[in-house]
Amino acid sequence: MRYTTDVNERALRAMLAGTKTVEVRTNCVTDPVDWSQVRAGDVLEFDTWPTKSDLRMRVTVKAVRYYLDARALYETEGLDRTISSGFTDLDAAVRMIRGFPGYAEGVDANGLWAVGVEGAEQIEGGPATAAG
Repeated sequence: MRYTTDVNERALRAMLAGTKTVEVRTNCVTDPVDWSQVRAGDVLEFDTWPTKSDLRMRVTVKAVRYYLDARALYETEGLDRTISSGFTDLDAAVRMIRGFPGYAEGVDANGLWAVGVEGAEQIEGGPATAAG
């Protein structure tokens, strides 16, 4: 399956560089993807957020792991593989993920998915909009 969504440009560039290997997501009103359905082998295409640009990326899902809360996810997956902003403080990382639009409610209702990614490559074209 192929899914299209968006990610901030810093995270996109970190995945392209191979320094961010786990994308953290929840099901929420601001994301068109149902992360409970994503499986290893699926393809994710990312546009940049909050402003769209011509920078787009494709990755292959290596693994998907579910967590009830952000603290457990970050303790298990590691901040170095999940955060592109350089946070080294667990509490700051938890506050950051819950601060994304729709994420506090999404995490409380649905938990989080740690989506291991590999094979990041920049792709051509302007922003895409469809998921699925």
